[in-house]
Amino acid sequence: MPVSVLALLAGCSHGSSSPAPAPVTSGSNAIVVGLINTEDAPVGSFPDLRRGAVAAERYVNDTFGGVGHRPIEIVPCTTNGTPESSQACANKLLNQHPVAVIAGVDLGAASSLPPLQAAGVPYVGGTPVATDALTSSGSFMLSGGTATEVLGEVAYAARTLHVTRMSAVYVDVPGLLSTAVGLLSSIARKLGVTQFKTVPVQPDAPDVTPALAAAASIHPQAILAVFPGQTCTRVIEGVAAVGGGARMMYPSLCAGQQALAAAGDSGEGSVIASGYTPYTDTADKDVALYLSALKHYDSGLKPSLLSQAGFSVVMDLRQVMSEVTGDLNAKSLSAALSATHDHANFMSAPFTCDGKRIPLLRSLCNDSTQITVLHGGKLQPVGDWVDTAPIAGLAVG
Repeated sequence: MPVSVLALLAGCSHGSSSPAPAPVTSGSNAIVVGLINTEDAPVGSFPDLRRGAVAAERYVNDTFGGVGHRPIEIVPCTTNGTPESSQACANKLLNQHPVAVIAGVDLGAASSLPPLQAAGVPYVGGTPVATDALTSSGSFMLSGGTATEVLGEVAYAARTLHVTRMSAVYVDVPGLLSTAVGLLSSIARKLGVTQFKTVPVQPDAPDVTPALAAAASIHPQAILAVFPGQTCTRVIEGVAAVGGGARMMYPSLCAGQQALAAAGDSGEGSVIASGYTPYTDTADKDVALYLSALKHYDSGLKPSLLSQAGFSVVMDLRQVMSEVTGDLNAKSLSAALSATHDHANFMSAPFTCDGKRIPLLRSLCNDSTQITVLHGGKLQPVGDWVDTAPIAGLAVG
């Protein structure tokens, strides 16, 4: 299905390191929740997501006593970004009899999902980076990740900024990102963008400045930069070197504190979309709780989309688990997730896991994204949550 490939626009980022997680306690009464995440791999490392999930686990256990007087225990398994390692993680976690497995940054979701599906264990995440995570039965994505973020940004550029010339600079993965950006071009044109220039960049390109210069050649009013997270800082620095008056647009994986700091004055006014309330919005009660929990349980972890996603998924799982009647197990939790309707979503828009938000992305429970603009180093929301389902529909309409 063509629109589903938009999910593959999500990228990779290097996060903070931390000690290896402690093994699960044998014979405990814990509610085991697995977590598949890529760390210390050639394709990237994402420990912030795991650390955010563990901080939430500790908060939940200390505050609520877990669920039904049983502590929640996160059991991580790290992959090296290959399908084989993702499948091995799924099989390893199944030996621990989890009620769910959290989808961290799992590039091998196509291989980790089949064993989980066969065992009836729900796969729950908030940062989908592979098509299968958004299209497979037994998968519940509580946020759309970069797939919905870029849809929201293109619509914002056309409808609010009234852009008629736009460029997209993206990492070129043959057969995947090229097709996805082509779909964005079609959507943009249907929204009134008359010129949409696409500029691919090889994953191992040492310098992104030439690509940015090529994107600027049509004098665009906006440039959408879709890069792996570890490249975001170089892209932002390259924008300063190229100059020009185009409004820059980035996925939320570029919204870590390091990247925002690197932007300096050149980042002022940049547009960043996210499936989560900006972590700079300290007036939001969910964000305030998240920041307080990080400070208490992992003071070395800086706020980021990845730690937000890990924290949010655990908080949402705790709430849905508490709503299960009868025995809590993988089957009853899957049923409870499937029955959700406008369910409260920690630091995000409500989720409904009925498979109908964006039909081609049936595992997507929440198609909303928040448009923010960078001002004075802070992400300031622009309007309410954006429903990206009608925007996605333009690709096939």
